[in-house]
Amino acid sequence: MTTSTKPVRTVPACMIRTHFLGPTNCRGARIVASFVADAKTRVTVSFPYEASGSDAHIPAVLALIDKANAERTAMGWSLIRPDCLLSCGEDGGGYVWAVQEVRS
Repeated sequence: MTTSTKPVRTVPACMIRTHFLGPTNCRGARIVASFVADAKTRVTVSFPYEASGSDAHIPAVLALIDKANAERTAMGWSLIRPDCLLSCGEDGGGYVWAVQEVRS
């Protein structure tokens, strides 16, 4: 038995984690998105009641990507492509997402 060895093409990616925050007496339900490698960079958006499951977390992911791209543009770093968004699975109250970086 022979196995062919093809070169593995790696794609630079960022991992994003989202989680649900339930409503309180003062605030409605929200979704928080942060980078797995840098939990300090995060955004919080209102929970979109018209969506369900992982679809409800997408606005938070897109808002985090917008925030990160604004910072990356100012520093001359590679950008994150929101059109290459992949849900990688559930993470106990939230989801983990992979998103591709664009090399400039």
